[in-house]
Amino acid sequence: MRSKTQVRSRCRELRNSLSEKQWSELSSQIALNCIKLLGEYKNAGVFLYRSSVKQREIDTDSIFKHCLDNGYPLAVPITYPGGLMQAVVVDQFTVFSFTDWGIPEPVVVSPDYMNEPDVIIVPLLAADRYGNRIGYGKGYYDRFLAGASGLRVGLCPDCCLVSDIPIEPHDEQLDVLVTESGILRIVADT
Repeated sequence: MRSKTQVRSRCRELRNSLSEKQWSELSSQIALNCIKLLGEYKNAGVFLYRSSVKQREIDTDSIFKHCLDNGYPLAVPITYPGGLMQAVVVDQFTVFSFTDWGIPEPVVVSPDYMNEPDVIIVPLLAADRYGNRIGYGKGYYDRFLAGASGLRVGLCPDCCLVSDIPIEPHDEQLDVLVTESGILRIVADT
């Protein structure tokens, strides 16, 4: 089994090997499939990451717009020192600025938090068919998911869907993977 570092490196290579056009088409199809999934969860509170162009993440702008246009309560992550991340409620008037990682974060003076999102859409570099994911190694999402009960959704290109992910005790699993090929619901082992 490869290490997390090796899987991260390989998936970054795979993503970067795609042309801008290929990446854009793949990303758009994943977003469309995610919107299709959200159609099953009308009025659900959605926690959605805003994508980083620097990291070549799946573009979530169309998902973000869909949620706002269709009345979903919407929250995005905001990070704090010490590895803390919370779900801050946003709307069409929210102003964003870019973090050092190229991630749009809301500029808020006194944030309103979404305590129990119904659907949590998280970024990742790689995933397996068992719901294990590899993120960027900072642990923000594992800490956040540890206290969350909502549906955990990962957006993953087919090329980064690997046979197995090395897992550690603190790693949190996903319930659904959305790829350009479709929606993969994870069935827990019994």
